[in-house]
Amino acid sequence: MNFVEKFPKIKYLVRHVRKEYFTSHVAGDLFFDTTYNLSGEAAWKNNSKGKSEKISARLQDHMEGKASGVFSFPGSVVKDTQIGGMIIEGGTVKGNMHLSTFYNHRCVCFSIGDYNKARALDFIARGNNDLYGYVVYDAAKLIRLLYLRLALTNQEVVADQVRYDKSLLSKKIDGASQNRYLQNNATTWRMAMFSKPSEFMHEEEFRAIIIDNPWTNLSLEAQGVLLKRVARRAVIRSGRIVP
Repeated sequence: MNFVEKFPKIKYLVRHVRKEYFTSHVAGDLFFDTTYNLSGEAAWKNNSKGKSEKISARLQDHMEGKASGVFSFPGSVVKDTQIGGMIIEGGTVKGNMHLSTFYNHRCVCFSIGDYNKARALDFIARGNNDLYGYVVYDAAKLIRLLYLRLALTNQEVVADQVRYDKSLLSKKIDGASQNRYLQNNATTWRMAMFSKPSEFMHEEEFRAIIIDNPWTNLSLEAQGVLLKRVARRAVIRSGRIVP
């Protein structure tokens, strides 16, 4: 299924960018950052070490790249239970655990549709006052160009719109065996990568993710990559975000 068949209502995608990146975006560059960096976790850790690092509101989704849950153990015997990467073969467990399965991939984020001044100003009003300009892309052409470029390096692009239904699972593990939650499968991966809390709904996000072949979950030390001029033929218009 091609892009137009899968997303018949998505004609355009728009990026809102900072001043230092505006010219390169207009020229067709796209920077794919890691989901770990996009979560703001690294910046928060730097601040906790006494460094002063400003964190934009769009980088404060601490559930970015995660599928998480709170699991309650009332103190009964637990057997053959797997939650994410944790395996309980048998034993008595009591208390609550907040557990996550985390995926770190390189991705780039857009808002769905043409440039919308009200939406852009809303981004800024919500704590993203470093935004300077916008670039509008032909959506189908953009994803096709990404597919072709990444094929040269034996990589793939997975692109989809974000759903705003992410929340913590809440489960009671009462001693039954063969409990399976947050397993490393397609459902958990999509929950982590294409779902966000409802507080980010104003972003109307569409994202493209680079998938390595063979499939790789990147280390936390991995950095983003810049694809030079990859989107040049998909750029339709650009401009300043002016109040």
